[in-house]
Order: sequence, then structure tokens, then C-alpha cells
Amino acid sequence: MTETKERPWTDLRDEREHIRTSSRDLPCSKEEAMAEMGSDGWLWAALGSMAISMVLQLRGNKSNSIFVGQWAAPFLIIGVYHKLQQLGGTDKR
Repeated sequence: MTETKERPWTDLRDEREHIRTSSRDLPCSKEEAMAEMGSDGWLWAALGSMAISMVLQLRGNKSNSIFVGQWAAPFLIIGVYHKLQQLGGTDKR
């Protein structure tokens, strides 16, 4: 049998510090997360959902095809919202 070697506490502290520093690179808000994907990414997500829906339809899995096909509209709406945010920014009164 292989012996499990216990890790000293210093290794665990180093891992926790690594997690803390790497989590700072994550986007803080939904808008920042959407900005990383870009407008083109949402278009490709919509086209991908339509393609997957078509494949499911051709395989005879109609209910899943309809479910996946309905993802295209929200992806396109999010893409338009993202594009509007890029062009005009937020509405400041």
C-alpha cells in the first residue's frame, strides 16, 4: 500500500494564499464577466445552440431540441445589451 504523506501547515497556507491572489483576477460583476466574452461570443453561442438544436431534431429528440433552440434568443439579447453598453455606456442622468 502507498503511504499518505501528511502535508505541513505551511503548504496549506501557501495554497490558501494562492487561491486568494488568483481570485482577485476574477470579474467582480456580471457586466465585467459579460465584457470578457464580447459581442461575438454571444453570437457564436446563439449559432451553436441553433446547430445543437438542429442535430437533436434530426436525431428525433424533439423536446430537447426545442429546449436548446430556445437558448438562441436570450444569447442574442445579451449580445445586443453588451454591444449597447460598449457603444453608449450606462444611462447617466
